[in-house]
Amino acid sequence: HYSTAYDIAAFTRYALRYPRFVDAISAEEFVTSGGYRLVTTNKMMDRWDDLLGGKTGYDDTAGYCLMQVARRDGATMIAVTLDG
Repeated sequence: HYSTAYDIAAFTRYALRYPRFVDAISAEEFVTSGGYRLVTTNKMMDRWDDLLGGKTGYDDTAGYCLMQVARRDGATMIAVTLDG
């Protein structure tokens, strides 16, 4: 599977409509309904009050990747970095 930064931003924009998704990307630790425990490696979570959350990742082809969502004054910004 291949995705572009635009694909990830578009998916994120759509997914932000769902509170469960927002809860998952905003939590330092999240337990799914299936009992899987997810712990964030996102070191930015504590640094900015406007940061809603995000997702870190690594893939041999894509390298280090990051998707972040910030909100301020009613505006939402989605940032995606691939092979950072």
